[in-house]
Amino acid sequence: MALRSTEQRWLAAALTVAGFTIILDQVSILASGVLPLNTGMVQWRFGAVGLAIGRATPLLIADALLLAGVALAPNRWWSRALGAIHLLVAGLLLGALAVFVLDAAEMRRLVALERQQALLVSAVRVIGVGGLAAMLTAWLGVRLFRLPARPPGRRTSEEVLMVGSQAP
Repeated sequence: MALRSTEQRWLAAALTVAGFTIILDQVSILASGVLPLNTGMVQWRFGAVGLAIGRATPLLIADALLLAGVALAPNRWWSRALGAIHLLVAGLLLGALAVFVLDAAEMRRLVALERQQALLVSAVRVIGVGGLAAMLTAWLGVRLFRLPARPPGRRTSEEVLMVGSQAP
């Protein structure tokens, strides 16, 4: 089923609003779990990064909705803004993961011997999922910057050949 351009724009807008709604929901869930901020405690930082990476799957689904909106109704400004956000998030993820690795090593010294295996499994999961999310987010950010100004097949008014006769 082919969609007309007005239907595509309507669907793109609906997907974008749905994506932002999911993002807002996930950020509020994360904020309720990490507030009040206590960045001086290694346990808090370890748990906060773990909680944030635990929200990665719903956030990636929300991101897919935003990307579908860009694909349905291409807009150079919006795709570049979304690309910049992706690159910023990728950098923040990589920075958080670097601190997380250091905090995981510190936490290993602090927890009891019988809890170290669970700590290791949790740390590996966070590093794996977070690393994949950072790579995907960075790749998408670059791809969004490289989107053409208009989709292939669409012509500007200068490219359209006018054929007709002129009255004498």
